Amino acid sequence: MWELLTAEGKYIENGAVGYFYRDFGMPLDNLIGTVEIFAGTDISCAQCHDDPFHEWTQYQFYESAAYFVQIEMSKRDSAIQEYINKIKKEIYDAAEDPNNPSISEEVKKKSRGLSGQIQQFLNASQMAVKIKSDNKLKLPSTYKYEDAKPNDVVGARVLVGKWENANKSNLRLDFADWFLNKEFFAQNFVNRAWGYTFGAPLISPVENFTVKKDQPEYKVLVTLGKIFERMNYDVNLFMSSLYKTQMFQRQAWTGKDLSLYRFEGPVYRRLRAEQLWDSILVLVLDDVNYFDLGYYVEAYKKLMTIDFEKLTKDQAIELRESYQKLGGQKYREAKKYKQYNLVRAACVGEVGGATADLLKMFGRSDRELIGSSNVEGSVTQVISFVNGPFSAIVTNKESRMMRELARIENKNERTDYVFRSILQRLPTVVERSLFEKYDTEILIWALLNSQEFKFN
Repeated sequence: MWELLTAEGKYIENGAVGYFYRDFGMPLDNLIGTVEIFAGTDISCAQCHDDPFHEWTQYQFYESAAYFVQIEMSKRDSAIQEYINKIKKEIYDAAEDPNNPSISEEVKKKSRGLSGQIQQFLNASQMAVKIKSDNKLKLPSTYKYEDAKPNDVVGARVLVGKWENANKSNLRLDFADWFLNKEFFAQNFVNRAWGYTFGAPLISPVENFTVKKDQPEYKVLVTLGKIFERMNYDVNLFMSSLYKTQMFQRQAWTGKDLSLYRFEGPVYRRLRAEQLWDSILVLVLDDVNYFDLGYYVEAYKKLMTIDFEKLTKDQAIELRESYQKLGGQKYREAKKYKQYNLVRAACVGEVGGATADLLKMFGRSDRELIGSSNVEGSVTQVISFVNGPFSAIVTNKESRMMRELARIENKNERTDYVFRSILQRLPTVVERSLFEKYDTEILIWALLNSQEFKFN
């Protein structure tokens, strides 16, 4: 979290700056998202007026926002813009040359479009998060409360308690330090982690939870928060601890009314889109972590490192073409099944491609809003399992499962292997007798379509 909130520089050098570019030009929205995600508190109402349901005032909201007013998200400086304008003009003038009447309207149209594309590409190479220490935040002109006047300059002050701002030239550092020293940061994380692991958080809702000492879950939340702190905020270590608990090993709770749930075991729920896809890959690949985007990232960095003083029109056009080609090479080293890239969900881009479309169908977040993923079922999801790519990917002859099955001659052993691989258990007597007359591919199809595979 600290690295995100204090990120600086170009995104080709420091990917964490994308946290601010995601809300480019909307610093107040970025603050709302930051507090919601990392503190489990919704302060969005206080952006426009004192919150009638919480203690947050509009003035407090702007005091918090003042920690981030020094951020400048720039695309270019004036000198670089001159180079961009010069190159654009050369491209445009070449197409509009009155001394060359043979240039068709189609060529002119393409050249105009190329000019705009070149500018977008060159601008992208210069995107950066910088700190401008003398930036000040003012209250909105519509401010109506008596504690200040419209357009007054607001100083940076934390939401809760007291904190000495020691970094006047970069106030974000103070905000991040304060955040990590507050217990609600750890408690918010463990509440979300608990909900992710078991299907229901200790305190609901996760985006705006309040801890009360008389709640039975209070001691659990406080204790887990302290454990997370002692783990030095190691997410993987903490999550593995939850998975090793007796509660996680118990039979899933199948009730429909979560108000009656008392943490008897994990809540029975459908796997997330990413979990479903990665579970399929485990059956297909020898190593699900084989794919590495490192080569693509390095090639992208090299391409976007531009010396503008030496850049010519032809070089700019060539760079833009290389950029387009690079996008098509992102998955060149990925194993494939037809149009699907067999890489973990974490490596699949947000838009474009059959694999991304499949994940979206099953509820993967589009990252337009916080927490926009879902596990709701649909007819298209059912059809995709019954008559779609999943069983075909698993049963293709190159898959890990089919290669292993080719070595097993005994019918019962083959059935056992399929059950253990897909459902993590052996078949019952009834199941064994039911499937003994069917081919192994039919058994795989049936188990992949079972609720036991798709649900926790």
